[in-house]
Amino acid sequence: MFNLPQSVIDRFDKDVGFSFKQHAIMLCRTGSQSHGMATLMSDEDFLAVIIPPTERIFGLSSFDHWDPKDIGMDFKVYSLQKYIRLLLKNNPNVLETLWLREEDYLDYTFIFGELVDIRDKFSSLRANRVI
Repeated sequence: MFNLPQSVIDRFDKDVGFSFKQHAIMLCRTGSQSHGMATLMSDEDFLAVIIPPTERIFGLSSFDHWDPKDIGMDFKVYSLQKYIRLLLKNNPNVLETLWLREEDYLDYTFIFGELVDIRDKFSSLRANRVI
């Protein structure tokens, strides 16, 4: 189902206390691989979106994101709520995930497909602003 090393999935489950496979709604390849600019030395970067278990949305212990630095790859996991907040702020690293080539989506559910269907709603001139 997901094209990630099992050790990374196990680490997520251990670190955050719930199952990646049961709660992920999207996993994609990002970075140079998805931009068509990868070289032989390029690593693979991944981003996933999770709908946390109910008790992690409404309970005392929440889940916002997971971004480990010691797993040998760039892998970010966002809750759906955080992901949408980043979309609304026109975060370019998150916005790009709505316009990937089909082969860069390693898996996604109909829920994420609904976001892709309305992706134009997240685009604005704010995304083009140069700081």
